[in-house]
Amino acid sequence: MPNYCLKNSITLKKRNSFSQKLSLTKCSAFNLTLTGLFFSLLLVYLWQVNGLASTGYQINDLRNQAQELQQQNESLTNEYGNLQSMQNLDAKIDELKMVSISQTDYLTSLETALAR
Repeated sequence: MPNYCLKNSITLKKRNSFSQKLSLTKCSAFNLTLTGLFFSLLLVYLWQVNGLASTGYQINDLRNQAQELQQQNESLTNEYGNLQSMQNLDAKIDELKMVSISQTDYLTSLETALAR
């Protein structure tokens, strides 16, 4: 059975038995190098695909979290609006026994300040 080895990386050349013995190590080293390169590229490809899949899951989780936070924000905004309504404020004023004032007195600060 004839042995074939790549020559000039495009054409195949049939080798005779004498030259086969002499260059078997060169052909084996070349084939081993190609095989190593192939598996190295395969591992890099799988690593990249795995990284992309992990990133996709993280993006999906973050989108879900953003949607939950948006719903929570809307709920809190509605609750804030309800608490600020006049009916609620009137009820709180009565509950806390607050009274309205007719005149407001303000405190004024002195121009000088003390320093230690």
